[in-house]
Amino acid sequence: MEDVLKLRYQDNIRLKLKVIAWVFPQSLQKYARILENYFSKKCLPVEIELIPINSQRFRDRILEHYQDASKNEFLLKFISQASVMDITYKKVDGLKYRFEAVGARSNNIDGHLINCQWDFNFIEGRFADSEYALMREQKNGKYVAVLKAEKEFEKNGKYLVACRVQDNLGGEAIKTKEVEIV
Repeated sequence: MEDVLKLRYQDNIRLKLKVIAWVFPQSLQKYARILENYFSKKCLPVEIELIPINSQRFRDRILEHYQDASKNEFLLKFISQASVMDITYKKVDGLKYRFEAVGARSNNIDGHLINCQWDFNFIEGRFADSEYALMREQKNGKYVAVLKAEKEFEKNGKYLVACRVQDNLGGEAIKTKEVEIV
């Protein structure tokens, strides 16, 4: 490896090490900074660039080297899961509760949430509550997910509530939470 670096190294030219991966954990990012500091102290003109595969930077790099790929840019889109941080709920009146998918978002480039589906008695991993299957509205000519819902329960008890969000590129996520209705 050292021989390869020597062959490509030229005086007065900054060497860029490009690392491409799906995910860069914090520990790896920290180590890359330690290496850059080491190179700097040794007066080595080396720069480390971490490029996530699902980033715009990766897509731009591919298109820079393969101009004919721009016609097929959709092939460069990797679909990531959407995410929901938490499900919150608040009693409205009696057995009626208000629920919200907090921190729900698309993790895709050019992605936005288009639907939110709720099930208030999530059994066997299936969404069976058709009343809450399409929770979206139209804004500026596109669908946008409605992340809040109200439900009146028939009786007290523990329920497993599920929320599924979907984005316009096919990414989705399911979040569940056990709630006690009193």
